[in-house]
Amino acid sequence: DLVPVIFIGVIDFEIFKSPGYIHQHLILNKKTYEHTFRHIEFHFLQLPTFDKSLDDLNALIDKWVYMLKYADTM
Repeated sequence: DLVPVIFIGVIDFEIFKSPGYIHQHLILNKKTYEHTFRHIEFHFLQLPTFDKSLDDLNALIDKWVYMLKYADTM
């Protein structure tokens, strides 16, 4: 029995063109699209597309990403 494995990648470049700064991915079988590895998830925080100001931070995740993006100037 495997426990959930969640990868969180904080990236300082734009790799995903879809909107937003949080991108969640999972593993599918290329041929059948079967989702066998349900316990493995990949989450990417794409810092360049995070555009919230300090006044717009409502969710806890927004506050963490703001701190990660602007840590060098805080």
